Amino acid sequence: MALLGPQDEQSLYGRAADRAPFILAFAFRRIREWRGAWLPTLAAIPVAIVCGVLFYVLGDGAAVRATSATWFVWLAFLAVWLMRSGDAQHVQTE
Repeated sequence: MALLGPQDEQSLYGRAADRAPFILAFAFRRIREWRGAWLPTLAAIPVAIVCGVLFYVLGDGAAVRATSATWFVWLAFLAVWLMRSGDAQHVQTE
């Protein structure tokens, strides 16, 4: 049984990370509470690409960081949406 090498793991992660916003966007469209998040999730993909291209002028490292920052902002958006959509009556703080 062959183990995955670093290149295989990066490739696997990259494919999953590229597909996740598409899958989540169309899943959010079907859920009534999350319907407002599906277009921003779908828009995160072209925004990340544009940020990467714009910052590529400054160098490869800047492009990667700008794209990573874009994905982080998208994840923060989802986290805020999740906290807002939670039912406060069922949340236990202690």
